[in-house]
Amino acid sequence: MIDCQNPRIASVLLVLIATMLACQPNTGSPFTPDHGNDILADTSALSSHTCGDGICTGHETTLDCPVDCGHNNPSGYCGDGACTASESTASCAQDCGSFCGDGTCNGSESTTNCSQDCGANAPAQFCGDGKCSGEETTTTCAQDCGQSPGPPLDPLDHTCTSVGTSIGNGFFALESYKGHLYAGQFGYGLENQSMIYRHPNWTLTNPGLTGIGESVCAMRVFEGRLYANTENSGDIFVSDDGSHWSKIYNGPAASIGCGLAEFQGQLYALNYQNGNKTHGRILRMDGNSWTTVFDSGLAPLYLRELVVYNGMLYAFGVQDGQGQMLTSMDGSQWTQIPIANRYLRGFVYNGHLWLGSTDMSAPNSAVGIFRFDGTTFVQKYASNQRYVTQIRALNGVLYAGTANGWKEASGPSSLLVSTDDGESWSTLCTFPEAAVWDVAVHDGSIYLGTWQWGGHGRVMQVTEATDPPPPTPQPTVNCALITQANPAWEVCETGSQFCAGSYTDGAGCQAYCAAAGMVCVARYGGEPGCQKEANYPIPCNESNTHLSDWCECGPGSGLPPTPTPGPPVNPGPLDGDCTPSTGALGVGQTHVVGVDAFSGDEHTTQPKTDANNGLNGDNPRYRRHNVARGHGDYWYTSSFQKPGEPDPNDPQWVDYTPDLNALGVGCYQITGQYRATENRANYIVDYQVMNSAVGDVVYKEVQKKGKAEYLDVHIGKHQLCSNSFLRIQDPGAKSISFNKVRFQYLGPTCP
Repeated sequence: MIDCQNPRIASVLLVLIATMLACQPNTGSPFTPDHGNDILADTSALSSHTCGDGICTGHETTLDCPVDCGHNNPSGYCGDGACTASESTASCAQDCGSFCGDGTCNGSESTTNCSQDCGANAPAQFCGDGKCSGEETTTTCAQDCGQSPGPPLDPLDHTCTSVGTSIGNGFFALESYKGHLYAGQFGYGLENQSMIYRHPNWTLTNPGLTGIGESVCAMRVFEGRLYANTENSGDIFVSDDGSHWSKIYNGPAASIGCGLAEFQGQLYALNYQNGNKTHGRILRMDGNSWTTVFDSGLAPLYLRELVVYNGMLYAFGVQDGQGQMLTSMDGSQWTQIPIANRYLRGFVYNGHLWLGSTDMSAPNSAVGIFRFDGTTFVQKYASNQRYVTQIRALNGVLYAGTANGWKEASGPSSLLVSTDDGESWSTLCTFPEAAVWDVAVHDGSIYLGTWQWGGHGRVMQVTEATDPPPPTPQPTVNCALITQANPAWEVCETGSQFCAGSYTDGAGCQAYCAAAGMVCVARYGGEPGCQKEANYPIPCNESNTHLSDWCECGPGSGLPPTPTPGPPVNPGPLDGDCTPSTGALGVGQTHVVGVDAFSGDEHTTQPKTDANNGLNGDNPRYRRHNVARGHGDYWYTSSFQKPGEPDPNDPQWVDYTPDLNALGVGCYQITGQYRATENRANYIVDYQVMNSAVGDVVYKEVQKKGKAEYLDVHIGKHQLCSNSFLRIQDPGAKSISFNKVRFQYLGPTCP
């Protein structure tokens, strides 16, 4: 007779039943949809213990079975200070203690410091074997059983802060190792660059991991060393310090390696020959070599995830548009089962396997977050995006990343959060990038990596939000001091930090502004009677014979003040809705409109004309008009003209057009950015807030000469409508540069 109460035999039966069902004629699937959920053929969870039997064992804890594990249990409970008959070093180390040699791999023990309990000669079941079994609980073995719920998290009290930006398109893999967070990049043409950053003290590792054609797709710590699986060549690397790397597996050309997992004391990896869509492989590291333990042959099985759950090794992927699941009890014998959804990432938490899904390459797959107990897939969250990516937990709170698509996509992406064990989910942060590909725990914080094709992703840290310090009040300047110093000097415009007007005696703008304790920030031709010649800019320190010029004065630091705008150019927005509405941005969050990608440099820049089609790195929200040159990471107008380039005397501008219908209509703080270089003189630039609630508002700003630094232009707060945008225009035939513009949402209305 078969002992069905034996957990090991039950596991074998589960695999046999699943295999038989998968091999039946195509008259039905072992996975049956039920209100959007995937249900595996019912196989009872066989266990010899139940809640109420008076023994605190199995998956039971004081949270889910207080009658056995709580204070009312006559035999005591874990944490009461007494090691009772039902407790052991395995089930309750806090009462019974633990030591190397007690037959239980727990506490700080590992295969390195206690091979007797944790190594190959360890008992069949031990903490760290990937299976929440026997007397293990979330308290005694969080490594296998997950974490118990912690204090609730209020998303409104947290924010996502950037700690570093990629030289590539962003980040695919994050891993905590030896006190640092390591971030693996995605990006083409970076073979000579290190593809891994390190934080804190955000820096590119040196010499780092080089020779990668596409991405560092997965990282994993195993036996005190850091491993990396890569895309484009499918090579696997190892490092002892995160900076110096050695290749230990030479993958086939054009192959993808995007999975690493530890199972039964050995390291496993994935590889897929993407070039010819064949040979989905599972590899195992045996000493100094790698053994192929599964190979799909000519079948196009693209495996993307490896995860250990309940003593079994799972692999998830897609084949011919159908989700696939592979299972093994020993890492050598594998069973492949078609499933309804394509699962991209898996994470074990509180006795369940949590999975993020996608419909990419699997058009019938549901996108969301699923919970799996070894038998049944239950959808706990449905997403309107293309991917739910990595899932992680910290202090009893679940986090999940989302992605809006692949290279054709733009943002927003998001970080989801659940404070009730995955029963409900809300958005903690949104990002302008297209994807959040990985989420990790490091040094007591959640980190995530964003990605944007044609852009530069970031690593973000979830931190508790703090109220910003109140702005330091600036003393109001006294413009009357100018006319007191010389009655022949005219004061024509004033502000709390701004004075403008004309001198009429040849004194110059520096003397004019100094009378009020200020400095010249802009100078133009001018005539008595407050006549400003806006088309005739002059350097502040230029010596000339003019008896009269127009001077604009700012604070004594020499930095231009927040400008006072001119009157609205038109009476209001055309065809735009100015009714405040909520969108993807929360209060205080920022949307960045970046620049178009380009090839070549300066006069060889391509494309000369903006396609605005979103292809090949084009940003359709960044619209160039007669701006044809790029350098580094910015575009610029030139006073020179090569064949195929616009006439410098023709109108030249760039429009930054955020999708305010999606982001939210309301009050925004707008901040531009340009690069100040030595070969550009100080030059007046028009910053035009178009179609705002009060019409078009024009600012005159000085782009300054500098030493290749990036400078911000603070354009102030504006009530934006659905069709509002920022135009930066070169008013003459000289040269200005264009970089990103930040739109920070301040709320439905401006104060």
